Amino acid sequence: MLAIYKKDNILYSLAENGMDKDDVAMLITAVSEHLEKYKSAAWYIEVSEVKNTRHQTVENEMEFKIPKQDHLKKVALVGSIEWQEEFTKNLLPFSEAHIKYFHSEDKELAKSWIEE
Repeated sequence: MLAIYKKDNILYSLAENGMDKDDVAMLITAVSEHLEKYKSAAWYIEVSEVKNTRHQTVENEMEFKIPKQDHLKKVALVGSIEWQEEFTKNLLPFSEAHIKYFHSEDKELAKSWIEE
């Protein structure tokens, strides 16, 4: 399940038990629309611990071809190291954003950092 919230120039996305193809499509649409609206945007993305193999399949299919990625200035990634590595591998070639990693127990610290 994927939940998306917006507060000013910050997009918050929270995924429980990974993301399926529909979640990824919804996420890419939300990020694209957010970056279209803000020239200096931030993104907080949290993925809960994944307990099934569905996430593994989606990880290998994720592509972040999002227009206006130069508008993305900060990304806070919250979750497992494995998920963070996969996400970064897909995002880095397309973005110059400052990406910072946080363990699940540090999500409040991540929110503070992204809101600075």
